Order: sequence, then structure tokens, then C-alpha cells
Amino acid sequence: MNTSEKPSDDDVLAVVAHVTLSPEIYLKSATVGRKFAKKLRKNMRAALGPINVEMRQLGTARLEIKTSDYKTVADRLARVFGIHSIARVQTFRFETLDDLVDTLTPHTQPLVVGKRFAVRVRRRGAHEWRGADLERALGAALFPASDGVDLTNPQETVQVRIEGQRAHVLLDRIEGAGGMPLASQGRALVLLSGGFDSPVAAWSLMRRGVAVEFVHFKLECSQSDHALAVGQQLWSEWGMGSRGRVHILEFQPVKDALREQLDPRLRQIVLKRLMMMAGDGVAARLGIPVLATGEAIGQVSSQTFPHLVELDQAIERPIFRPLLTVDKNTIVQTSRRIGTFDLSSRAVEVCDLSDGHPVATRAKHRDIVDAEGKLGATIVDDALDQWEVADLSAWLPGEPLRKFDPAIDSPAWLRDGAAQP
Repeated sequence: MNTSEKPSDDDVLAVVAHVTLSPEIYLKSATVGRKFAKKLRKNMRAALGPINVEMRQLGTARLEIKTSDYKTVADRLARVFGIHSIARVQTFRFETLDDLVDTLTPHTQPLVVGKRFAVRVRRRGAHEWRGADLERALGAALFPASDGVDLTNPQETVQVRIEGQRAHVLLDRIEGAGGMPLASQGRALVLLSGGFDSPVAAWSLMRRGVAVEFVHFKLECSQSDHALAVGQQLWSEWGMGSRGRVHILEFQPVKDALREQLDPRLRQIVLKRLMMMAGDGVAARLGIPVLATGEAIGQVSSQTFPHLVELDQAIERPIFRPLLTVDKNTIVQTSRRIGTFDLSSRAVEVCDLSDGHPVATRAKHRDIVDAEGKLGATIVDDALDQWEVADLSAWLPGEPLRKFDPAIDSPAWLRDGAAQP
């Protein structure tokens, strides 16, 4: 075996990205798996944009992507839900075992320099040798450059896959976002404040395949441009393949009415219930079946166990709470991972309605309903009449927002009075 000769460039067939799908896709039935894989490929195309690639399916669990810009492709695909991992793979042709070891050694040697390593081979096809034979031969060739062989807990594993007379070597791999393809599981309208919780809740739903839109309630104290910037950051990083929109409702008149007419103890829970009612109105006009929030049990007065029940009773539409049992530290750490931490950490919450009075944490249902009755029957409808929309693909801070237009913003099936597809 002669390892001193550099293999011919003719032996190197291609450097490609191998994308491994999330197990939740390829372990489903064949029909469902194909449907999800098709949605994933569409989302991948959206994420890659103008980057020219060749994409083909490799069995049920992998996709092969040929590209001249692996790093950019890998970075973008790492934020596409439904992908388990992205690997840079180099493919070689060979004739004999010795020929293969000569070819692979200079390409894999940099992986093991100064490290304890192992070689793992998966083989398919008819050969005069076994996978273990290649593991031993390649391991022996790499040994002098390494810190030794460790088959139990290696620092580096050289992975080779043999298919006929071709060898595929994994040169590096990054983890994907996992989960399910975005927009494969329906839609949710997420209440967006701009703090840590709501974008993390939205991301958690997106990772499970739920396409999200946002509703934000504009108050003098709510830093609306900041909230929209957080939504835009989340969507631009993770939302490719979905429509990014924030629906803005003017809620300052609601807050003023609460201050003028209600007991300070009840203002916060009533405000949150009115937000749920207004969000319900937005969702109805968008054909979105559920609301979602970043609420967690006991985090603030409106999120005590009894008050979460009161919020659920305010509307018939389901309210999803992905962070219901998640502690604040975990939420903040997740915000770092998904790229919203820097913006969310600048949020300033100054929307206190108590004016220094104690706030109810277990308000009685009758007292809450009676308080809402003092505000007038049209208070939510008045907010919906001032509905504005920000398209996150083009929104810029300070620019005027456009009015909600059913002809543009409502789905065609809803405008036509048809059943939801």
C-alpha cells in the first residue's frame, strides 16, 4: 500500500451536502413521509433563495445537494425545520481495497491529527472484503498522525459509506433544527410583546411544523416598533417557507378605559382577556384556528393558574401555551439559541395598570365578567376597526403601516365562504 502518492483528482467525484431528515419525517407512513419531504424541499428552496443547487432524494431519509458554496448552504439549511443534520461529504471512486485506502488517507488524515480516533464503515454492494477490513486498513494508515485509536470514546470518528465502487466520506457535520417542516401542521396566531417569552413560544410552535403569524397590541408603553423588530428577526431567521406578518391593534383606548372605570385589582386580568377576545377576532378573519402565547404558570399575576383558566374561558378558540411549564432561565437560554436575545433583552415593560395597588391573583369569575360589562360592548370591535398589518419581509421601523384588507389578507377560501382546506 503506497500512501505517499497523492490520489488523482479524477478519483474525486464531488463534494456535496448530505441532508438527513428528522426521524419524525421518514418514520411516518410512506404517504405522509412523502408529503412532509415535499414540504421540506419547498422550505429548503425558500431558505436558499438565489443560491444555485442541485437537489435529489437519497432513499427516504436523506437528500443530496450539489453546490459550490457549501458553507452558505449549510448555514441556511441549519435553520430549516425538519432537518436532523447537514454533512459535507466527499465522494471518491475506487477499484480495490488498497486503491481506496490510498485515496482516502490524505483526505481524512487532517481529521485525526493529534486526536484519538476510530474508523466506522457502512458498506453496500459486492466486494472481496468486509467493512471491518477497510476500518483496520484505513485506521493503520491514519494511526501515525493521530494520538491513538479509541473505539469506545473517540475524539474523532472517520465515517465512510461504501456504495458499489464509490466511497462517501463525511468531512464535517452540523446539527439541524430538527422538528417538522414549517407549515406542515397548521397555523397559529401568536400574541407578540417583544420580550423573551412570545418569540420563544412562536419558535417552539414553528419547530413542530406550525406556521405562525403575530398579533401585537399597541399601547403608549408597549414599544411597538421594538416588538415588530423581534418578530421580524425571528421570521427572517426561521420562517422561510411561511408568510411573515404582524397584525397591530390600537389598544391604548382600552387601557385608558380600564384605568378610568375598573378596580385596580382587576385591570390586568381584564386587559389580558380583552386581548384574547381581540386576538380571537383577528384569527377568525384570517382563518387561523388557534391563538398562542408565551405564558407560563405563575410568571405574573395574569398567569396564575386560576387566571389562565379565566383567559381560556374568554374565548372558544383554543389557546396554545408552548412554555406553560418552562422556567424563565430556560426561556432566556433558548432566546440566545434562536437569535432573539439581544433584541428581547432591550424590552422595557412599563405597562403597569395597578397604580401601586395590590393586584388580584385569584379574581372571581363573576367579578371579572361584571368589570368587563362596565367597558361597553364595542370596546374590542373598536380596536379591530383600527387593525393594521406589517409584512415582515419589507417592514422598516417608523414606516407607516397599511390597513387590514380582507381582499389581500384573508385567505381565498374564507372570502369565498368555502370550507377550510
